[in-house]
Amino acid sequence: MLHPMLEIETKYLGVDTEAILAGLERLQAEKLYDGLVQTRYYDTPERTIRSQEKSFRLRLKEATGDVRLTSKRKLSSEVVRICEEHEVAIGNGNGATGRARFEEMHMLLAAVNFAPYRSYEKKRVSYGIGDTRFELDTILSVDGRPVQIPTFLEVESSSADAVLHYASLLGYRKEDAQPLSTRAVFKRYKAT
Repeated sequence: MLHPMLEIETKYLGVDTEAILAGLERLQAEKLYDGLVQTRYYDTPERTIRSQEKSFRLRLKEATGDVRLTSKRKLSSEVVRICEEHEVAIGNGNGATGRARFEEMHMLLAAVNFAPYRSYEKKRVSYGIGDTRFELDTILSVDGRPVQIPTFLEVESSSADAVLHYASLLGYRKEDAQPLSTRAVFKRYKAT
């Protein structure tokens, strides 16, 4: 089922991973995921999606086999980034089943004239407190090429105030927030 929602998040670049993990333990955050994530962004040959400042991606969490197809449209990006997001779960299962579903969906998208224009692999460690998510992401490769991008923290919650509040509990100030897309992070570190 397609679930439209607002994605409200911000990033903190070049973080001290050990300090964040200690802070999350102190806050009694629940560990939700630890593993590789494969992501492919798609568009038509005419660049229809990107020309509208939208994104359309297929993502696989390898450790759980969770596969999702997601569409996003940026609404604002001041202190936090707010996007309208539509997401559908394609499948869930062990790693091999998830990988097969990921590749099957890739073939289906190609059959209806969507082609990948960017792919990346990252190591993700996720924690949660209520509806707030803390994602420690280390990008390993972009378009099959190894990259050197420092680990960053993404904090996502139900409101901008909640994002900034939980980030402050980890020692971050409002001024530290970087409301960037992952594509903008790649550009900042010259990984594209």
